[in-house]
Amino acid sequence: MKTTRLSLLLTCVAMTLLSVAVHASEITLIKVEKPAKSKASSDPLISAAGSSGGSLPQIASRPERLAISSVCVGASPSVTQNRRNAIGGLIGMTVNTSPDHPEGWYVIPTNGWQWHHVIASSTFGMWRGKTGTNIADNLLTQRGNRMVISATGQYPVSAYQCRIASTLTNITSSTFAIGNDSQTRQELPFNVNFVGLNFGPNEVMESTNDPETGTWTERGDDKVYSNGQLPSSVSYHAWVRFGATVVVTVGSPSSMDQVKNQFITGAPTFTAELIRSGVVIDTQTVTAELPTLTIVADARSSTGQVTELLMEVVAGQDDVTYHFQSSPDFMDPWNEYELNVFKGESVRANIPPFGQTFFRIKAILP
Repeated sequence: MKTTRLSLLLTCVAMTLLSVAVHASEITLIKVEKPAKSKASSDPLISAAGSSGGSLPQIASRPERLAISSVCVGASPSVTQNRRNAIGGLIGMTVNTSPDHPEGWYVIPTNGWQWHHVIASSTFGMWRGKTGTNIADNLLTQRGNRMVISATGQYPVSAYQCRIASTLTNITSSTFAIGNDSQTRQELPFNVNFVGLNFGPNEVMESTNDPETGTWTERGDDKVYSNGQLPSSVSYHAWVRFGATVVVTVGSPSSMDQVKNQFITGAPTFTAELIRSGVVIDTQTVTAELPTLTIVADARSSTGQVTELLMEVVAGQDDVTYHFQSSPDFMDPWNEYELNVFKGESVRANIPPFGQTFFRIKAILP
């Protein structure tokens, strides 16, 4: 257990430097140790209980939409099951959505973009930015992660485009036709990752998909196209496409720092737009997760005076070190203290009932 004695005021500060004053003079800071996590978890998390079959609420209730996910790379041994989960998730099935499991279809939260969501390795084992002994043995064959922009829409798919843009310098803005092959620019046949759905004369989706096997079961008067049919040659009501890949490939662990530093020093964003016949019909934007420090009174004296505080970094970038800084008047220069804190870690502070200073956290570059 590490103890650091500081003269400062504990306050709630993130990158935006929001502050709330707490009176203090000499404060004893004690890091609250949590059980060690030397390896990333590989346990799957299922999004909801239920069978793999059933109705398709996403297609029925919102046939035109985008989803920005962070998943395993195409070279991963888990990629087939990952794609199955993505297709199942897009049409409303119960699937594995764990961010820690290579088979999971993890949709990035609006304010939850992490630096490792877009980084892949060309030569070494990596998962969610962790390498070597920091990841579980069964993840050593992974080669990092990529972002995938998935979409669903209505007939005809030839009317749809997707446009992407980002403030991350590693990503180039582009616009592409959803129904075309990204390499040849030719019409893309329906396949297991790009499915056409015909609801039949009753216009009710009755067919089901099993995300575990990727198998479609045609029911009622439905027709499912996933075996090489050209969209222009068949009749369908809706389509589902796993999507386009956005990835930054690095040759060494140290090469990740160039991307990581952009998430530490700023708040990069990534935006995808679904366009039909020139009109934007859905927009999804993800923003870097910024650090947030929460402070609660953990103990009081017999007179009600706060004597102990508990503060926790409850948000921020994964595997980034944060330092405490203090100032008596919220002006430069700020005093910096060598107490390393990471996202999810807590510090307990014993405080006397007099004195005042302000406190904030600072992200440390690798």
